[in-house]
Amino acid sequence: LGMNEGGFHKLGVKHGITYGARTEGGYRKLEGIIENCTPLMIHDIIMDSENIKKMEPNIKTIERIETLDEQNCVEYILMHSIMFMACRDCCMYHHYRVLSDGGILHIQFSIDHEKVVSPTNTVRAVLSCGGYIVRALPNDPTAVHISVINNMDPMLGDIPASVKSQVNDFTAGMLLNNIKIIKTKLLKQYDLNEYLMKKPLVNLNGKVTGVVSQVSKVVPRKKSEENKDTSMERNEWSFSSVLSTLMLVISWAIWFSLFTNRTNEQPSTECVGSACPKSL
Repeated sequence: LGMNEGGFHKLGVKHGITYGARTEGGYRKLEGIIENCTPLMIHDIIMDSENIKKMEPNIKTIERIETLDEQNCVEYILMHSIMFMACRDCCMYHHYRVLSDGGILHIQFSIDHEKVVSPTNTVRAVLSCGGYIVRALPNDPTAVHISVINNMDPMLGDIPASVKSQVNDFTAGMLLNNIKIIKTKLLKQYDLNEYLMKKPLVNLNGKVTGVVSQVSKVVPRKKSEENKDTSMERNEWSFSSVLSTLMLVISWAIWFSLFTNRTNEQPSTECVGSACPKSL
């Protein structure tokens, strides 16, 4: 789909990357050209957890819980708390495959896993769909085209549609910042000439492998009442920097809303009800 198709709206172009969002479903999307690299270089950057931390300093823990094979694993991410909000975490199934044209596809989505239990006072975020496709340009082996999509839901409860739309647009720009970090910092750690000499990445046994059922006692993650942040006393609403930025921006929106409500009420020396700051 093009940037203006499928309900997406274009937000802008920066650093050679076009980025946009779709309010329905909470999707963010970006696509564009990265020079002086190969698909395998981008793949190796994304697969290195230390690189992910450089792109998103708010990550407290990133851990591989289970490795099925070269192309399939289960990962766990724990984020630091932001302002007065509880920490968020996410358990994800991660699969990659090599496409027939030599491109590399990465897919991540939330699951439950027997080895992953959220720490106390932590809310489980939900990633319904996230990933990217990176392909070498037809006439330039030293540049790639990348497409990224993400719809991380931090399970913050019911918020106004206008706030949700603004936050969605803003976090699309944060995904863009990750690409900027790859282009300006992380690529310098890799030797382009060495990668041009490497054999292309291939699927195991020459074919696509790996299905979710291979993981030990795992089921796709679904949104439910137990996922709700009960400390907010709000209803439920429907990876990395998107999660932390969502938490930060919406927390400011909630705090501003509470403050506005208080100023519109009769003056009082007491802190009453939801106007009282409390840990979320």
